[in-house]
Amino acid sequence: MLLFSLVSFANATDSLDERVRSVLVEEIGQRIDGLSSSGQAAIVKVRSTGLKIENRCEQPYGFDVSFSSREDFQGLIKAKLSMSDASGVCGNFQFYPKVEIWMNMPMAKESAMGGEPVEIAYQVGRYDQINGTLLSNTQSDLAARVNIAKGQPITLDKIRKRPVNRDGDQVELRVKAGSLSIKSNGKLMRDAYLGEQVKVLSFATSSVVQGTLTRKGIVEIGAGK
Repeated sequence: MLLFSLVSFANATDSLDERVRSVLVEEIGQRIDGLSSSGQAAIVKVRSTGLKIENRCEQPYGFDVSFSSREDFQGLIKAKLSMSDASGVCGNFQFYPKVEIWMNMPMAKESAMGGEPVEIAYQVGRYDQINGTLLSNTQSDLAARVNIAKGQPITLDKIRKRPVNRDGDQVELRVKAGSLSIKSNGKLMRDAYLGEQVKVLSFATSSVVQGTLTRKGIVEIGAGK
């Protein structure tokens, strides 16, 4: 009698496990496809549901699998299983499925050092193993914030727009004084982006001045005031 109970319980658990696997594949696939800009569906493989529960529901029973709205499906995945039968709710469980998520992702075409241009190529990789928000579109004016290896997934924390002018570039300084504009030349002290404050070594005064890069090669002192 005891053996029969154990076998029956194991069969019921196996059945639930298989059904939960199917739901995980569907639910995670739908969530992940919304993150991809490649237009190709993700492939979700459930290695283990991680379910370790005692199913006390009467047959027939239903269940629902849900995730937090903040779940990013990277690293440890946390899910919730809610079960109900004719008498009502018969179980609420938290579980941690082991899942592989394969999808077309933006990756570095070649290695790039910090500050160097980054070329993007889409390749299939493990989304669940990355950490960060993927670049949503392919741009041609990107530079590495940090060293990036060939084939490494490109997340937003690793790249930025390529600078308009580089450290050491000669620029034209324009000083506004009322209706007058005084022009001179200088050298940038670091990489510069449009609209940001930059420091320039003035050739005329041999001093460091601060202004705004308004166009490529043009730094205005007093811009926006």
